[in-house]
Amino acid sequence: TFGMIVLIFALVERFGVVQSKQETKAWDPRTLPAVEDGDRIKMGEMVASMIFLTILIVLFNGSQGWTAIISLGEEVTTVPLMSAAFWDFAPWLTLVWIAELVLKAVVLLRGHWSAATRVISIVIDGAGLFILFRMLTSPEPLLAYAPADPGLRVGLAVIFTFAAIEIAQQIYRLMRAARHTPTLTIGN
Repeated sequence: TFGMIVLIFALVERFGVVQSKQETKAWDPRTLPAVEDGDRIKMGEMVASMIFLTILIVLFNGSQGWTAIISLGEEVTTVPLMSAAFWDFAPWLTLVWIAELVLKAVVLLRGHWSAATRVISIVIDGAGLFILFRMLTSPEPLLAYAPADPGLRVGLAVIFTFAAIEIAQQIYRLMRAARHTPTLTIGN
């Protein structure tokens, strides 16, 4: 079998290949369509995201002493920016952000997403979505100055929407990758 293959190639090399009489165009690899690899990462985007997460964690956890200046008529007063109800969510948000930061570091080191990292990302994003949902439905005001609380909740609702879209995209990519993964069948 191997000897036959060698013999065939030796004969083709010795006697040449008969080419068709049609004129062939020169092949240019630049004319091929671009390959879309949804698992490959964009390094700059990943590094920027990790820097943003780090800054967010540091600022968020360092802002517990921040105050707001409120003017009520002629009276000017300072109050804590966030209420105690808001700070009840702080450890959980920090945990989700740290998990996301670690995951991004792993994906950056690997250079691509895998099914396992996508599942982990979906779980982390789902946990963040759950925390946002709990914040949105909290009966207590999240800001110390309660009249400004609806504005914060609108912002949280926008973040919630984008987080839900991100989860849907991750699930889509995971399902698309599973559909295109070749399987090895042994036997009949």
